[in-house]
Amino acid sequence: MEIQQIIGGIDFEREIKAVMRIGRVFQEQHHWVQIEAHLLRVQNLTKQLVIVHNRRCQLELSKSYMNHIVHSSVVHDIRKAEIPEGIL
Repeated sequence: MEIQQIIGGIDFEREIKAVMRIGRVFQEQHHWVQIEAHLLRVQNLTKQLVIVHNRRCQLELSKSYMNHIVHSSVVHDIRKAEIPEGIL
């Protein structure tokens, strides 16, 4: 299945804003986490990695596809919301 069939019709900007709102709520409940800054750092690092990997492996990924990877990186910690603070 091609990636466009999977992601077709997804409004990534809207989805990213929703995830950032979830992050802000999570941050309000768990003051020890600076979630928004963390997510922005993750996006920045992901962008750097995708660019280097694309170049090194000559994948010829489109800019749009690489942006989808970068924007999707913000959901990498989403399951932490269910883990009690004492365990983290």
